[in-house]
Amino acid sequence: MRVLHTLLELRDGEHFFGGDLFTGLCYEVESAATLLEKSVDVIAEKAIVSGVVVAVDRGAPKGARIALGHREQRGPFEYKGSPFTGAVYCFDEHGILESEILVENGSRKSMWIWYPSGALSTKYPNAGADFYAWDQEGFHKTIVRGAARFDFSGGWLSGLCLSDETCERRLLREHALIATTHLELKGVGITDWVLAYIAELSKVERLTLERTRVTRAGLEAFANAPLKQLRTVGSTKITDEELNRFLAAKPNCEWIDERGDE
Repeated sequence: MRVLHTLLELRDGEHFFGGDLFTGLCYEVESAATLLEKSVDVIAEKAIVSGVVVAVDRGAPKGARIALGHREQRGPFEYKGSPFTGAVYCFDEHGILESEILVENGSRKSMWIWYPSGALSTKYPNAGADFYAWDQEGFHKTIVRGAARFDFSGGWLSGLCLSDETCERRLLREHALIATTHLELKGVGITDWVLAYIAELSKVERLTLERTRVTRAGLEAFANAPLKQLRTVGSTKITDEELNRFLAAKPNCEWIDERGDE
């Protein structure tokens, strides 16, 4: 967990939270001033394991400024009428840390969001649209990098959207892409060679192909899959004849055709 130090109870040199020995990070606010709700010149971050302080970080690097604020605020961040530069810590009404925002000249540059347990929920590494999200067990939920979006369920790939045809293969190699039984593939960047980077396609039971550039040859990656449903949406590189020939070998597979007139 990550909490304000005022939530902890000190007993015989050990820290307790809610009656239990505390393990996590606590934040001690000093030198209150005014920014958003209030700002601080120093914040002490203490790492505590089984109730005992094991490390202390006395505030920010020299010249940096630290503030308390609201996660919902997207900027501009100002301090005494001027753009703020530094770190903004956002706590909920119970004193549990929700997020940390790095701000430069009043604009958000990066942000980390945590679950109340202290597990990392979401990371925005830059000022763009990229972000990473995890579930409370630590498995990836969503990764967005440029024109690529990866969705996961329990750590297994459930969706891949590539809206750009120039997706770098390096990006696909960086993540363990193991398909779950329900898989959605979307975007013109989904081609036959992309399928080669996804493992366990032979276990897919429900498949959606939405405006992809997968051809009949690429569809062979699912030849041994126990498909129960194939959904095609928007334009496709596969003809009706090719789809019917593929589905002829899968009599238990339902074809939902939503291609329209594209």
